[in-house]
Amino acid sequence: MICNSPRPLTLNLPSSSFLNNLKLTKKAHIYFKTTNNLKIGSIGERWGWNSNNYLEALSTNSISIYNVYLKSKGDINFKAKQKIDIHNLQVGRNGSEVVLKAPKVVIDQLSQTNSGSGTSLIKIYANEVDIETINLGQKATLRIYPYSADSNVTFHSNEITASSSSTMILSSGNYYTNYFDIPGTSGVASVKASDSSQIINFFINGDFSPGNNPGINSNGKGGNFGTLPPANFRLFINGDLSTGGGGTTFNSLIYVEGSARLGSPTYIRGALSTAGDITIKNGGKFITHVPIPRII
Repeated sequence: MICNSPRPLTLNLPSSSFLNNLKLTKKAHIYFKTTNNLKIGSIGERWGWNSNNYLEALSTNSISIYNVYLKSKGDINFKAKQKIDIHNLQVGRNGSEVVLKAPKVVIDQLSQTNSGSGTSLIKIYANEVDIETINLGQKATLRIYPYSADSNVTFHSNEITASSSSTMILSSGNYYTNYFDIPGTSGVASVKASDSSQIINFFINGDFSPGNNPGINSNGKGGNFGTLPPANFRLFINGDLSTGGGGTTFNSLIYVEGSARLGSPTYIRGALSTAGDITIKNGGKFITHVPIPRII
């Protein structure tokens, strides 16, 4: 099926519907509705235009899509009452926004393409999130919310790769990954809680070696801790911690199963506990922020 009309197109599909391939051209607005399961082979653009496409899908059970590829300013709003399962989700820039809402969301590969410029926003509302590989490009933001307002999130990923200007914003829950790569950044918060009421347990099953400048639950680098309580963001590292220089800033509690090697300078508000040694690199500074009690 090829859609090239800028007018909204509504597809009322029978239960347990399957659509093999949907090719988009430019400014396509498509609404899928089904009373049971929706299964699509692939959704993508037919030609390399910078298209302003909008896709919305509503299923009473589950949505399963093998491949979704949208270029710049491509918006998605998918909702299911049981599960959303996507093999490959590629998001463009230029203000693209993706919303996925279901009790469980499973994605094999989530990435931002180099199409366009500017920002992209991915919002996932789910109690269970399982994303095998995450690759966040420049100015990409991934926000995680619970599907149920009173629930915590359980998040699993094998590999997370950030960019120098990407951000993950998290709600209360347990987050597990085997690998978290944060390169040298422009001083943004690479990962943080969404607000002061959220309690985050972030587990890295291996070494953690962020590059220069990133912020962890902070407002940025250089001791710009912000206002979030450090005790509510707990970082567990099942390996060694090695930080870059340039003002890497942690606003969190840090538990390290191995040793910690801190770059110059590294700022920590909260606490650092290691099973091994703590080493400050030659000429380096390890700066902790300790509030001074008010004396009356």
